[in-house]
Amino acid sequence: IKEKAFGADHPDVASTLNNIGLLYKMQGNFEDAQHNFEQALEMQKKLYGPVHADVATSLNNLAALYGSQGKYYDAKELYKQAIAMRSTIFGLDHQTVAATYNNYGGLMYAIKEF
Repeated sequence: IKEKAFGADHPDVASTLNNIGLLYKMQGNFEDAQHNFEQALEMQKKLYGPVHADVATSLNNLAALYGSQGKYYDAKELYKQAIAMRSTIFGLDHQTVAATYNNYGGLMYAIKEF
């Protein structure tokens, strides 16, 4: 509906794709979740450039999905990108940066790399 109302390359469409990805992930439908997260990420990079808060959110969400799928190396790399991006945007003391570090730490604990 939003794509018809706003056009295919609108920030609200990217946000909706990301939210649908979250829903699919919660349902255990990892294939559709990954598809939506990747679409949202690519759209956000086109809309905002490579360094933006929404891009970092999509990286974080895709990393969490990869961790759920056992794609630990890919998850680690995306978390590192999200941490670097959020640190640049918000500064090291921001709660969003801390949350991403927490997600990364949870992954590292789960795969016993600490």
